[in-house]
Order: sequence, then C-alpha cells, then structure tokens
Amino acid sequence: MLSTAPAIDAAISKATADPYHNLPRAVFLAATSNDASLYEGKGGWARLPAEPVSNDVLEKEGEPITADSIFELYSATKLVAAIAVLQLVEQGKMRLEDDASTYVPELKEAKLFKGFGEDDNLILEHNATPITIGMLLTHTAGSSLAPARRCTLADNITSGFRYFMFNPDVVKIAQKLSVHPLPNAEGAIREWVTKMPLMFKPGEHMIYGPNIDWATLAVEAVSGKPLEQYFKEHIFESVPPLGIHDMSFMPNPSQIPMAFADEEDPSKPLAIRPNTPLSKTQHFGGAGLKGSPRSYLKILRMLLRGGELDGARILKKETVDLMFEDHLATNQQRQELRVFGKDMLDPATPRATEPSRDLTYGIGGALTGKDLATGRGAGALTWSGMANTYWVVDREKDVAFVVWTNVIPFACQLIHDLWFDVETELYKARMISTAPSIDALLTSATSDPYRGLPRAVVLAASSTDPVVYSGKAGYAYRPPAPASKEVLDKEGVPATDESVFEIFSCTKLVSVIACLQLVEQGKLRLEDDARDYVPELKETKLFTAFDEKGDLVFEDNSSPITIKSLLIHTAGFKYDFVDTRFPKIAEKLGIPPAPYYKGAVREWLTKTPLLDKPGEHWGYGPNIDWTSLIVESMSGLPLNEYFQKNIFAPLGIHDMSFMPNPQQITMAYANAADPSKPHTIGPNPPLSETQHFGGAGLKGSPRSYLKILRLLLRGGELDGVRLLKKETVDFMFQDQLETDQQRQDLRTWCKENVCPSTRRAAEMSKDMTQGLAGVLTGKDLPTGRGAGAMAWSGLANTHWCIDREKDVAFVVWTNLLPWGDQRFFDLYYDVETELYKGLKE
Repeated sequence: MLSTAPAIDAAISKATADPYHNLPRAVFLAATSNDASLYEGKGGWARLPAEPVSNDVLEKEGEPITADSIFELYSATKLVAAIAVLQLVEQGKMRLEDDASTYVPELKEAKLFKGFGEDDNLILEHNATPITIGMLLTHTAGSSLAPARRCTLADNITSGFRYFMFNPDVVKIAQKLSVHPLPNAEGAIREWVTKMPLMFKPGEHMIYGPNIDWATLAVEAVSGKPLEQYFKEHIFESVPPLGIHDMSFMPNPSQIPMAFADEEDPSKPLAIRPNTPLSKTQHFGGAGLKGSPRSYLKILRMLLRGGELDGARILKKETVDLMFEDHLATNQQRQELRVFGKDMLDPATPRATEPSRDLTYGIGGALTGKDLATGRGAGALTWSGMANTYWVVDREKDVAFVVWTNVIPFACQLIHDLWFDVETELYKARMISTAPSIDALLTSATSDPYRGLPRAVVLAASSTDPVVYSGKAGYAYRPPAPASKEVLDKEGVPATDESVFEIFSCTKLVSVIACLQLVEQGKLRLEDDARDYVPELKETKLFTAFDEKGDLVFEDNSSPITIKSLLIHTAGFKYDFVDTRFPKIAEKLGIPPAPYYKGAVREWLTKTPLLDKPGEHWGYGPNIDWTSLIVESMSGLPLNEYFQKNIFAPLGIHDMSFMPNPQQITMAYANAADPSKPHTIGPNPPLSETQHFGGAGLKGSPRSYLKILRLLLRGGELDGVRLLKKETVDFMFQDQLETDQQRQDLRTWCKENVCPSTRRAAEMSKDMTQGLAGVLTGKDLPTGRGAGAMAWSGLANTHWCIDREKDVAFVVWTNLLPWGDQRFFDLYYDVETELYKGLKE
C-alpha cells in the first residue's frame, strides 16, 4: 500500500464530510503497470436524500459510494472512442490521414461558417479542405468548443462546431438551423453533427469540441457495428477480454444521481437530481458512456502497459506510443489548447494553474508539457468528463489513476482542491523502479560491517518529490570487535536516514549558502577584498620556497583575496593532503598539519601562509573557513547560531549542529595498508567544539542534509520557505573559474585523488569545473549524471550531488575513513548508475 495512503484517505474524508455543501462523493483509484490496485479510496455517497439530512439519516438512507458505482463519464468516453479508431487503423481499415468523408458522406456537405449577415442570416460557404481522421481525434477539424472565457467571434474565437455552453453564437446558429444546441441531448446527436457548420477551416486551429463524434461515425461505417456493440466486443469484452461488464451507453438503474452545485452561490446545498438526458439510442464517441471507476482504470492500465492487460492486447505498443506523441501541427494550435486549459482550470483553483502550461495534445487526451508540482511527469496523458471524472496515464512515473465525483459544473473548486491534494500525495509515495536493485547493492556492501562498509545510507529526491529513493543498511553502532550476526542483531543499532553523521566538508555547502544570503542582503559583495572584513588576512604571508637550510621563505602578499576566491578555492590556501609542502611548513610554524582539531582552528587559520598567489591556481583548502569569519562579523552571530537561525530552523532541520551529539554514530577506520583486515571502531576525530568554522565540523542526518540539497534543486525555496533567490542559485551552478590553469589544477587533483579509488570513476574528473560550493560535472557521465551537476563530499565519505538537468538530488553516506575507500566508491558508482536508470525508466 502507498506510504501516503492515510493522507489520501484523510483528504477524501475531509472533501466529502458534508455531502450537501462539499463533494457528495469521491473515488480515487491508482494502479501501476504491475500493480492493479496501488491505491483505492472512496468517500461519500452514491445515493443520498435530495434534501440535506443529518448524519444519522444519511447512515440509514444513504448508499455509500464504491469503486464499482456507476458514474456518468461524459467526455471520458472520448478515450475509448480514440482506442476504437486506432484499432481500425491497426487493421488497415482506415488511416489517420484519410479524408473522413470517405467513411462519413455527410462530411462532404459540411459548410464553413463565415459570420452573420445584416438580417442575422448565416453566411456559410462550402468547405473545400479535407477533414482527416487525425484532425477529428485532435480537435483540429473545425468542429469544436470555444474557449471557456466565453469570448465572441471577434474576440479570437477560432473554434469549429461549438457547444452552446461556451459560446452564445452556437445557440444562435442552432436556432437558425432548428437543431438542439447541445449535441448529446436525447435524439439530437446525428442531427447536430450533420447540420451544424464548421466554425473554422479544418487544420487551422485547435479548440475542443464534438470532433470525435464524427470519428465514431467512421468506426460504425467501417466496422459495420453500432458503437455500443463495437465497444463491447472489441474493448470491454474483447477476446481475450478486459473483463469490463458494467460500461455501456445504455441506461443503468444502478447509476448514481448527479449533484449540481449552485454557480452563483456555492454556499447553497447541492441539488441532487437525475442526470442530463443523454441519448439512449444514438451513441457517439464524445460522451454518453456510463461505468465504474474500477472498470475505467483497466482501460488506463492497458495503455500504461503498452496496449495489453491480463493477456488481452487491445492495441499494439507502437500505437500506444503514437497516442503519447504531440499531434498538434502548429504553435497556434498549442497556444489555443493552453488558453482553453488555463481558462477551464484556473478559475477552479490557483494551485492548478500549472497543468495548463506547455500542454499539447496526443490522441485521446492532452499531454502534460513538463513535470508538475504535484509530481506528475512530463508527457502524461490526461482528460476529464464534464461531471469531473478525471483520469491520468503517466508512463514516465508508471502510474495511472482516476479522480471521480459526478458533480456539475465542471472544474468546481471542491474537486480541484481534492484532485491536487490526492495527486500530490500519490506521487510523493512513488519511488523509482530500480529501488530493489539499490536495496540489494546496499545490503551486499554492508553484509560484513567489519570488512565491507559498516553502514550506507542513500537518499534521493526530485524538485517535486521529497523522496524518490530511501535506502539504508548496516549499523550506526556495533561491537568494536567482529561479532556474529546474532550478536550484531542483539547489540548493534541499525543505521537510518536520521542517524547523525560527521559530515566534514559537506559543511562547506551550508557556509556558502550563509555567505550568499549576506550578499543578497547587500552586506557584502563577492568581488570585495576579504581583508577588509577579516583584519588577520592583511598579515597573511605568501610562501615562496625553502632556503638551503630548510627554513621558510615568505614575501608579503599584495594581491586582493576576494570573497569569491575563498568560495571557489583560488585564494591560495591549501590543505596538507593537497600540497605536499605543507606538512613541513606546519612543522616549522608549530601548528597542526590540518585545521579543525580541538581548539586549533583559529590559530591554524591565522598562522598558515598562502601557498599560491591569490587568483593564480585552484587548490583545495581552508578557504571557506575564512568566509565564515566574515559571516560572523557581518551578521553579529556565532556561526552555529547563524546556521540555526537562518538555514536550519526555517527548513525544519533540528539535528544539524557543530555541537557534540550523543546520538552521533561511531567512526570506522579502514586499514589502508591491508583493506582485508577488520576496521577499527573508534571515536570521531577531535574536531573543535568551541571554535566553529565553515570548512568542516557539522554533524547531522542524511535526511536533513537532503532538505538543503532539495532547496537548491528547487531554486532556493522549499515548502514555502525561500532562503536564496533563484538567480543566486543559478549563479552557484555557473563555472566560477577564470583561467584554464585553474580548471586544469582542479581536474588534475580530482583525477589523482578520485581515480585511484576506482578506475570506473576516472570519467568523473574530465571536464570538471568549479561552481560555488562544489565541482560541476563537465558533461553527462556514464552513470547517467547530467552535465552541470554540482557535487562534493566530506572526508569520511559523505557524498552529495545536485543534478538540475535530471531533476534529482541525492546523498550517499557511510562515515568510513580514509576518504575514497575502494569499497565505498564501488558502491557509490553502482548506486548512482541504478538511481539514474530508475529515473530514466
């Protein structure tokens, strides 16, 4: 069952709590290609007294809604009709490019409406443009709805056959021609479609309307069967069958009554009365089917599975693929669809404005243009019926679902609020398809926590989904000496995504965010000379050589040390493991060879010299530690307090701090000389608890750190909290290095320090450059990581990555020293590969 099922249940219950003033009923069903019942939820009543009654009376006289209740589908019928047309195309009995008048002679007589004359007489002319089957399926034939904003012909109405509910001209035309203004009214369909004129030249525009009704006349002509019979024999009860027995155009005594909301005063109770009278004898593909959500989901799942379900192949896979392609021929048509979608959806709920952006049209429904805030994937096929019977087939995310209620009018506030919420919760619970493969990798890598990895936590998220993968294996704590599995299970504490890790240089990303916040506030600029903010930097010397006695030779530094150079490691400060000269320099100066040790950070910073002239080379080192002094100076807050107040607390992070944490996991130390020997389990390196600097020292959980990554993936905002402007985040992901020499320095260091760990990672150092807070991938990698992704790590193998091109952020953490352990890098490479494979699938 979905992890978010309780949240969806609650949303449905809330939406149907008062069936007379909210929704009378709601059914939400979801399935995947391999799971026929991913989620099933329902609330409210199939039947209820016409006048508002108490809950006690409702319980006694009402009939609860179910997934098998019979709904009026209205335009959800169109998808079934499109499937029928495509079946005949597969059989070679018609083609999408065929002139539909070949099969429906009445179309040869179609007129083109040009306007009203002086006496309101219709000005019509013969249509000389072929109306193809494809046009009828994509609402570009000239027989269509006007935009929902009820504009006039002179106000950019470009539609064909228009339903009267959207344009008063259609009523006037229908009156002049003595036909019913609503095409699906009892006994009026054939008369309507054969008498009403085209409202624009076929192929010029895309406006919604009864085009598919014409297409199903072609289905009847080619198949020799009434539409009801064709649907039953070839789709619903095909051989082998889909097993649908409750879907039909015919009246069904079990059908639920319609609920009508008062458009003028939504606070009034819903009116419960019989459905709009649709034709019982003339059946057309635009509307009219009645059936259950459970049966309709079978049709959606058949498409999700490429045209086959439970041994019944209804369509070829290549035909289904064709349905999910953009079939609009011009940008004008796409814009008209988007205006229609915006006008129809936006008045219902501001949160639904996004689905109309970048829409295009496939066959059977509209195609989502890009990933939506709810989590729905780009290219998902979707549509609805007039009484709010929504459906979605999302092949990218491998999910199909329906949200049905049978309330009129279409797009009422109540159903759109519910639709948005349940769709969001559905996608929140969906994880990548390769999750089992990643789980297996983690289990294998930690199977011997004394010689393999002691633990591994992998978390991944997208901009719209806080968790697309979550996996963990191994132990946060375990006995120091190798123990049996029985003892481990008894005495060990499993690692979780809330275990507290030492994150070392992952601290740097948080420091950069803090610095950029002050830049946005105008308190400093990246091009400023840092010596103006930190006086100690004015005394910093430039190391030039060892003299013949081995003594240190310095000269004064006359070059500016910009804040930006500190953030991108071109200021000239380097770590001991980056520059082999430094351990000897540190010995001569009487300081530790590396910063961050207990009580030594500030002393280390103020005594260590520059090893390169500022701006000449890239060299990884304690540069960002200097910027944290600037943050403290300009904010008036100690660094830990600044982080808590301006970054962690707003994001809901409560377990990240420089301070000691009794829940912190124990460090594992591998034997670098003989990796086959058991790890040493010991205390963490003695990092300063009182002097906090931006280069290392934070402790926290993978779950919390992923929030920071996702904040950046979303352009500086998360869950309504904005910490950075979007343009600031965009700037972080730009190449910040200024010379080819700097880029070569970076790539050489990464090649020598990453590639020895695993030859499969050699590609990762090619074409790298430096952003703000991490290195940027130069081109797409074999793992699937996209060009421009930002990544870095902490000393104890706490890696992170933000890939904006592929819309994913992830962490792979273990807390095993030394950095670059072969076992960890093997896991890292394989996990990243499977992660991207799953995202692609």
